[in-house]
Amino acid sequence: MGIASTSAQQNAAWELVKYMTTDTDAVVAFSNAIHNVPSTLEALKSPKLKVEPGFRTFLDIARHPKSNTTPAQADGGAYQVTLQDFGYAYESGKEKDLKAGLEKTARQIDTDLAKAK
Repeated sequence: MGIASTSAQQNAAWELVKYMTTDTDAVVAFSNAIHNVPSTLEALKSPKLKVEPGFRTFLDIARHPKSNTTPAQADGGAYQVTLQDFGYAYESGKEKDLKAGLEKTARQIDTDLAKAK
């Protein structure tokens, strides 16, 4: 969720973003509406959260104390795409040398992060 830099209503947009991401009842209601994992631990604990049987596993994973997400980076999610692209190339056989490919991928990620800062 974000706010366009050209928005004429940035303050109102910020209030909506803040509400949708920090108000537990709002997070739970949104999660229930889109049938997705809520984005806060408080919402995961809410008795108002609807847990469909086929979705319980995802909620259990999200609740697990060792569950986490990838860290925020200056380049947004570009580092993930770079690594994913290498993974696809390696799995398809286009990239044969795992060690060299990972080293090249790491250098590319470092370069992208340096440019983004």
